Amino acid sequence: MDIESKNSKRIWIIGAGFMGRGIAQICAQHKISAWLIDPHEKALADSRTHIIWSLTKMYDKGRVEEEPVSTLSRIHFERKAPQLYDALDFLVECLPEDFTIKKEVLSTYDGICPPHTIFATNTSALPIGKLASTTTRQDRFIGTHFASPPVIQKLVEIIPSLTTTADTLSRTRDLLIRLEREIVEVKIDTAGFIMNRIYLAAAGEAIRLYARGVATVEDIDRAMRVGYGWSKGPLEAADLAGLDIIRNAMISIWEDTGDERYCPPERLNRLVEAGRLGRKTGAGFYEYHKEGGKS
Repeated sequence: MDIESKNSKRIWIIGAGFMGRGIAQICAQHKISAWLIDPHEKALADSRTHIIWSLTKMYDKGRVEEEPVSTLSRIHFERKAPQLYDALDFLVECLPEDFTIKKEVLSTYDGICPPHTIFATNTSALPIGKLASTTTRQDRFIGTHFASPPVIQKLVEIIPSLTTTADTLSRTRDLLIRLEREIVEVKIDTAGFIMNRIYLAAAGEAIRLYARGVATVEDIDRAMRVGYGWSKGPLEAADLAGLDIIRNAMISIWEDTGDERYCPPERLNRLVEAGRLGRKTGAGFYEYHKEGGKS
């Protein structure tokens, strides 16, 4: 099925960060046209470079049959919204976990996109209804929280708010099925949903245990990998996601629920303030080498 077929989809992805570029790649691999939109030229250039690297690696290993250049042709890198409004099926928001930023951008695009366009947010913790209220399309607004990294992880949490219609839910499910995602539906719109409500509670406790000197970073992670079969320990996973993102997600849940388990530990606050944000800055709970290793 090519992108001109009657079943084709056109998707705008707002934000060319780690998640945005990954979702754009998934769309392209499944013959869907994606417009990756970000006002920062460097973010777009970095995304193009990373997507080419990722597709080439998959092609060389025989995991995909289509040549990288063909897949990449379905991704359009734009600094502002293109003139394709009437043909737009979905808008996927992949902005930082900051309500003020999301509110401003969602409100702007709400005034641009046609009435039928579904807005999907990839927020990892903010309540969907709160974000939906910043637009005039609360019935066509839904949460689609892709597990990280999205190119590798199949799981997507789908979160309707109280105002999301059955048609919006159905159309979103159809898209995710076409993208070959594993879907879990969150029945109640609550901050953090399923994955992060469980993971962040564990991560917060792991950070507190480390800060108290109960065990080393390595042994805390090893305990969860070996004892519970986690692919990554909680502290390594936090470094991979970005400690600033972890902190913001915890704050979102804490403010929404008042549950003290999600109050960011002091050690996490200090690391973020020091700019030690994890793998992306070269240091977090671990130190990272340029070649990708950690110590």
